[in-house]
Amino acid sequence: MKFRLSIGLSLLWYATFAQSPLHSTLQNSPLGYTLITPPGTAKGLIVFIPGFAQTADQLLQETEFEKLAYLYGITTIVVPCGRKMYADGQVVKLLNEAIIATLSDYNIAPNKVVMGGFSAGGTIALKYTQYCLKYPESYPIKPKAVFAVDSPVDLKEIYSYMERELEKQYSEAGVSEAYVIKALMERELGGTPTEVPVRYQELSPFTKGAKLGGEAEVLKSFPIRLYHDADIQWQLKNRRRSFYDMNIAPASEMINQLMLLGNTRAELMMTVGKGVRSNGERHPHSMSIVDEQELMIWILKHLEVDTNPSHKKASN
Repeated sequence: MKFRLSIGLSLLWYATFAQSPLHSTLQNSPLGYTLITPPGTAKGLIVFIPGFAQTADQLLQETEFEKLAYLYGITTIVVPCGRKMYADGQVVKLLNEAIIATLSDYNIAPNKVVMGGFSAGGTIALKYTQYCLKYPESYPIKPKAVFAVDSPVDLKEIYSYMERELEKQYSEAGVSEAYVIKALMERELGGTPTEVPVRYQELSPFTKGAKLGGEAEVLKSFPIRLYHDADIQWQLKNRRRSFYDMNIAPASEMINQLMLLGNTRAELMMTVGKGVRSNGERHPHSMSIVDEQELMIWILKHLEVDTNPSHKKASN
């Protein structure tokens, strides 16, 4: 929800933020990306990816995150990936282009980057981070940490959920989404998870039942946060969904698998009842489930940046 900054930081923001977001084009996409950068040399970069079909402006309407990053001297790029649920070749090209341009234009070191995203954007951020760690010679950055906000982490599980939504035929919004995404996944991935299981697993940040969590093993020593609102009462009342239908179920299993692999920096960040959108609508699938100031401190820690805001309010 907007206007969730503390009064002190809000005043500091309005006193120091003198730049409108910059909208940049991408060769491979009509969407482009949005950049917010502080004056002078940036101390790091946050790559923030919106949800399925969500624009940069729509995501920024739901968060103060880019403002906090600005205050701490961090550049943010918001890179929409369109109607995508995973980091396939097309998405990787978009992210590479936006990241390479930003690192070059603002002289940011490749090892001063944190990846993050909302909904499907978080799924993409997780997978892109895995690519960077697994194939460092082929990617432009060496991420320091990754976070995802109410993101589906297991593509096989999200496909099964879509099937259940279509079978229930209860929520108009849920059924409509399920028709679109199920058909899209079958078309782009070449079939169902039963027909092409390897394709689903290789694009999924985590695969339940696979040895070592499938691709999750790549993150066995990496800082990762998964944010979820476990408001089961809202889901039951408004969508007729159980925990099996919520993103938090596979996410908790992914974090558990990483902890079993020895990852002491894998965290499930859970709230209950805090999901509210900027229009006032109560919904667990919202950016407001994140304590943005606390998340920013976590990011600064991994970027090795001072947690005191770098831009002070001008004295009169």
